[in-house]
Amino acid sequence: MDDEVGQLSSSQGHVIIKKLLQSHQGELEKPCIKRTFNENYRSAISAVYSPDGLQVAVGGTSKVFLYNVESGELLHTFKDQDRLVYSLAYNTNGSRLASGSMENMVAIWDTKKHTLVDKLTGHDQFVLSVDYSSDDLWLASGSYDKTIILWDTASGKRVHRLVGHDERVLSLAFRPDNKQLASGSADNTVILWDVATGKLVSRLTGHNDLIFSLAYTPDSSRLASGSYDKTAILWDVVSSKRFQTLTGHNRALSSLACHPNGSQIASGSYDNTVILWDVATGDPLYKLEHERAISSLDYNPDGSELLVGTSLMSKSSQHNITIWSIPNPAKIAQKK
Repeated sequence: MDDEVGQLSSSQGHVIIKKLLQSHQGELEKPCIKRTFNENYRSAISAVYSPDGLQVAVGGTSKVFLYNVESGELLHTFKDQDRLVYSLAYNTNGSRLASGSMENMVAIWDTKKHTLVDKLTGHDQFVLSVDYSSDDLWLASGSYDKTIILWDTASGKRVHRLVGHDERVLSLAFRPDNKQLASGSADNTVILWDVATGKLVSRLTGHNDLIFSLAYTPDSSRLASGSYDKTAILWDVVSSKRFQTLTGHNRALSSLACHPNGSQIASGSYDNTVILWDVATGDPLYKLEHERAISSLDYNPDGSELLVGTSLMSKSSQHNITIWSIPNPAKIAQKK
């Protein structure tokens, strides 16, 4: 069977979907493009869904853009920053949006009033990653200064400064139960931290290059790390041992996202592709090809959509946000 199973065109680009699971019998429901858009910026370094799935926040310049998912309408532009925005994170109820930037601080935005609430200062260099805990008690920021700061969200005060990496901190992820924080670094390691005490719990080694993205499964049992060594590793959180190594990209990985039901991981790469993986088996499910390098990924709350942000590494494409409709993982499993 030919592995090319679908070809879609949009007014803003051309995308080929390739099916990687050759053993399936009959037609398998395929991912398809729901919407593409591009306004006011050329690169979507960070792009995230709001917790209700109705809006998308995008950082790619010194501004943060807020879009309506259904219409693609630009709803608001947060402007009170002068330098490049690297990372974005919503709190659980969507009332706050944190942005980390080259200004060495974290900006906190009110998403309803569209106002700047606070500027959290304490890092000496660029803030490259931010993440909220699911109980909204904590905000973590990782920096080029090799440190992580845990902030109390109620007071905006620093509670812990986490020191343990030898190079810049590129990625952060709170474990869904909020007991631990994972950090990925240019020192090629992942560190697991105790959130309450700020103490180092475990250091995970196995990658041969910097770690640019992290994602937990919803049940807190697995942690995925994506690296410039072209691989993603799935770790068993309890034992801190490698569970699976996912290989399939031919350039560095830039982003990861875990499906809300925990059965599927999406990986994005500078090879212009996104691969959807089966978490249980490590098998690739689909490869989604784009015309630009992938810079960010995020599933919407029910897992029916995947948000893909692309970068300015190629000038051939006119859009840098693509929203894919994703097949229900349960339907994929039934056809295996």
